[in-house]
Amino acid sequence: MMTHRKVRLFGYVIFERGVGEFGPIYSGIRGQDAVNFLLRVGRGEVHSALYHHEIGHIDLVFGTGGANGYGLAHILEKHPNIVSRLHELIQRSKILQKLDDRIIVLYEPNIKSIISLTWHESEKKWLVTAYEKIPD
Repeated sequence: MMTHRKVRLFGYVIFERGVGEFGPIYSGIRGQDAVNFLLRVGRGEVHSALYHHEIGHIDLVFGTGGANGYGLAHILEKHPNIVSRLHELIQRSKILQKLDDRIIVLYEPNIKSIISLTWHESEKKWLVTAYEKIPD
């Protein structure tokens, strides 16, 4: 049974929902506030943090940096210029491609995001990465 404990962290009132594979699971905060909260916490995930009108709610995981990184840590390390508007980018993106295990969305002509539909073969909708491709 998953607990829902209401707490105040870094000025945000959120719910702690237990611990998952990404660390602590939070809910009750959405949009850019969820991005900013997870940046402050530096681990875990926020359930249903982001929203896209065709995809629905998307979880945001802090993840890891490095060559095989993913999640917010990876975006912050590789593409810090888009973190401050991440929710807007996802919300206003158009679906570019649907694959069996992920959806690629496009914002403007040069910003792409990848939303995975699985995690270790279990169903989970979460943001893997977002990046800006600089035109040649």
